[in-house]
Amino acid sequence: MAGPGGLFSCPEMSAEELIAAFEANPLRLREAIGGLSTAELKAKPIAGKWSIQEITLHVVDTEVMAAARIRQTITDSERTFSLWDQAVWADLLRYQDASVAEVEEALALYAALRRASGYLLRRLPEDVWQRIGVHKRRGVEVTLRQLVEHHTVHSEQHIGQILERRKLLGREISMAPLVTAE
Repeated sequence: MAGPGGLFSCPEMSAEELIAAFEANPLRLREAIGGLSTAELKAKPIAGKWSIQEITLHVVDTEVMAAARIRQTITDSERTFSLWDQAVWADLLRYQDASVAEVEEALALYAALRRASGYLLRRLPEDVWQRIGVHKRRGVEVTLRQLVEHHTVHSEQHIGQILERRKLLGREISMAPLVTAE
């Protein structure tokens, strides 16, 4: 369900269940794009919307920001998150032009960042999960837990977009959502 400022949440999960889902996202993303050709990854079956490759690289770059925000929320006295514009990143970082090798490296980075963050989150005392960061664009305070919930659901929503595009390309696979936003 949507939490404060439109952030996604899944409060029914224990911290351990949440971390397990958070860590599962990279493998699920890899599964969602598995077996697709370069042409299929770059195809745009929905006019004006990102390709599967662009979605994939967006998820990875979001994780770069998420990993920093998680650490910032835990450690900094000034916890206002830096802003970034996903459309600008996709355009100027030329997601659509990335090679197969670059996408593979990005997927490896995503998995490594999630594993490292998962290790970190498991070591934290329970009270740290309530530390606050400030999402400047949305103007809301976000707990560390809400931040992890949001990024877990965010990844799953983009996996859903990839599955939708696969279906439109005639390459449908079945994957049940790990978590959902209501």
